[in-house]
Amino acid sequence: MKVALVTELFYPSIGGQEFRFMQLSKGLAKRGVEVKVYTSDHLGSLAKEEKIDGVHVIRFVTLRNYVKPGSRALIPLAKYTIAVNKLIKELVKECDHIIVNQMPITHLLFIPSNDKIIIDWCETYKQGMLKYVLSYAAKRFDRSIAVSEDIGSTIKSFNPYMSVEVIRTPIDVDRYVCNEEKDEELILFIGRLVPHKNIISLVEAVSYINTFSLKRKKLLIVGDGPLRKVLVKKQNQYIRVLGKVSEEEKVKLIRRSFLLAIPSLREGFPNVVAEAIASCTPILTVKAPLNNVYRFVERHKVGFVAPSPSPRDIAETIMKIDVEAWHTAVANEMSLREEFREDRVIGKLLQFLKGL
Repeated sequence: MKVALVTELFYPSIGGQEFRFMQLSKGLAKRGVEVKVYTSDHLGSLAKEEKIDGVHVIRFVTLRNYVKPGSRALIPLAKYTIAVNKLIKELVKECDHIIVNQMPITHLLFIPSNDKIIIDWCETYKQGMLKYVLSYAAKRFDRSIAVSEDIGSTIKSFNPYMSVEVIRTPIDVDRYVCNEEKDEELILFIGRLVPHKNIISLVEAVSYINTFSLKRKKLLIVGDGPLRKVLVKKQNQYIRVLGKVSEEEKVKLIRRSFLLAIPSLREGFPNVVAEAIASCTPILTVKAPLNNVYRFVERHKVGFVAPSPSPRDIAETIMKIDVEAWHTAVANEMSLREEFREDRVIGKLLQFLKGL
């Protein structure tokens, strides 16, 4: 079986889709599938072809100055859309299946409709212009996979005739410990420090708790981005910005945290959700129209959802968490964590590819 995975960004770029496509491609390759990842040279200086962790990577287009915080530069975006259209026309001649990353969305309006193409959906929009673009794009394809149930059901609502399979992002579940003692004061944020992550509201929420409650909370912020300087100025004895940390340190922090906070205004399904579940660390998130995480948390009852992204609502949600509710979330995570194990995920993906 020959499978091509097409994604706008891949390593050394770091992000949710980069990690997902790496994990899927490595898992397929381990099981004898001939896999190639087709991506961009987003730096303008990367090798046109190389192997990363045993994965064959081909960079078919160069996109300098492409990525901006929360957006894409228009000229490189148009260049990618044209190049990926040309690429897929060639891939359908030689591959059995072509898994195409949903992002940056515009390419889905132009690439050829073909039975070999499978769209990988990681984010949906239930309002605004992007909702209509996504709805039109979904109607052009017959097969797709989705990172979560709610994303899959939204895509299915756009195109009831599409075959949609929920395929988790596989992780090394055994690397995470589900019985480690938690620091009941510790709230952890991991992600890009950009406005739509709503990190400022989380900082203000923790400050509010420490002002008006006897139960103090600590906030550790892991990540980098344009808001780092602003956040550093807000540091105090309870709030610290760690910046980038090693993978080993990140895992340790997730394992010992009382809550993993994802207060985003817009979110698909970040990998840290799976890591929190594998670590039995409940998730704190917020109800926002473009935040798919809150729907996942509500569906599986693996955490707590603030009724809005406001600092006051986040603070009050944290203060209302009792021991029983927290342990219920942990128990639900223990039941769910096996769904992210590589053998289970890749086995399910192979069944889907084979039409079983």
